[in-house]
Amino acid sequence: MKSPIESLVSWINSFNPYSPDKLAPAAGGNPLPLTTEGSNSKMPWVFAGFFVAFAGWAVIAPIDSGVVLNGVVVVQGNRKVVQHPLGGVVSSIMVKEGSHVRAGDLLFKLNPLNTEANLAGAEVDYIEALVTESRLKSEREGAPEIRWDADLAPYTKDPRFEAAKAVQTGLFMARKGELKAQQGALSQQIAGLKAQNAGLEESQAPRTQQIALLSEEVRNNRELAAEGHVPRARVSELERQLAEANVSLSEMQAEKGKNLTAIAGLEFQLAQSKATWLKELETQLVDAEKSHISLKAKVASFKSELAQTDVRAPAAGIVVGLKVNTVGGVVAPGQTQMEIVPEDSPLIVEADVPTNMIDKVHAGLLADLRFSAFNTISTPVVAGRVKLVGADRQLAQPPVHPNDYYLAQVETSAQGVRQLDGKVIQAGMPVEVVVKTGERSFMSYLLKPLQDRLARSFKEGM
Repeated sequence: MKSPIESLVSWINSFNPYSPDKLAPAAGGNPLPLTTEGSNSKMPWVFAGFFVAFAGWAVIAPIDSGVVLNGVVVVQGNRKVVQHPLGGVVSSIMVKEGSHVRAGDLLFKLNPLNTEANLAGAEVDYIEALVTESRLKSEREGAPEIRWDADLAPYTKDPRFEAAKAVQTGLFMARKGELKAQQGALSQQIAGLKAQNAGLEESQAPRTQQIALLSEEVRNNRELAAEGHVPRARVSELERQLAEANVSLSEMQAEKGKNLTAIAGLEFQLAQSKATWLKELETQLVDAEKSHISLKAKVASFKSELAQTDVRAPAAGIVVGLKVNTVGGVVAPGQTQMEIVPEDSPLIVEADVPTNMIDKVHAGLLADLRFSAFNTISTPVVAGRVKLVGADRQLAQPPVHPNDYYLAQVETSAQGVRQLDGKVIQAGMPVEVVVKTGERSFMSYLLKPLQDRLARSFKEGM
């Protein structure tokens, strides 16, 4: 009775056409006897060891499990569009299609003459508004000289500032002198009237004393005249003098009252003139401040426009889609003039996930990218990661998408792009994406189809 291993060896030898048992003897000779006793004793054990090792490896050894997807390179979030908001006439072009540029490099220039003229005119008005505002503020504060606004510091050596400064300084001195003269004239009139009142008060005291003496003398003389010691004419003369003294005192008091009224009027006029002057000054100052703010924004706008006549690269990369080709040509506002494909930026690959594989692919899984457009021997596998998976199924769009699918995005790092060793990646390049879903044994790969088939067997409607 043969052992199971001997039976297995016999069964394998039955398929070997060069087995000694199947070879016919040569004509005219006898076959050489072959000794297989030693080899036959070892071969079963060799085959058995190999079978056991293979079975153990198939059951235990892990093999990366993955889902193979077809994808293409997209430019989502990568290309930087170069536009001009206002447009203009091209004066020079510094790049051509395919040029490598750094961030901030000059791409092309627009003719700045019109913008420079607008800026110069706005700056003249702006300087004049600032100088006028400085003069008005100094007048309001009663400063001995004009205190110039701090915003004029950039223009201290500008001849336009010097000219405006000379005009406003002259106006400051003239207005200051005019106000001083006007106020001085009123003050002098008030001082004169006050001096008159002081003189009247000095004259009023002796006049009052004179009236008191005359009143006493009239009273005494009346008594003497009644007794016949003094003529009546003497009494009448004294009474006339007393009356004149009273009239003179009344006139002094009236003059003093008149002067006080005049003083009050002049003081009101003095205060009114100052208030009117300040009111006009405040009105002018408000207008100057409004003009200052408006012109400041206008100057900033023209400076921004002037800076934008130099169109610079928004990022380091390669110039593609260049549409600016003619010096003197017109650039339309808001239209794309070129694009910059950034260097060392992550690649985005869009891949189709079959609907029966959607349970195996999700965001965060690692993936290997193979660019089939390059030599597969010299091009390394680029590591990536699933960025997102679509939430809903996309309908088939033959021939690009022959079957329904879920859209997945796989992103590479800048380091992964550098692994390509300078190879140019363009939108639309085909990419084979292997999404790593875990590890499985070789035996699992062999038995999985059978398990699936058995699970579906003996079911109605299958």
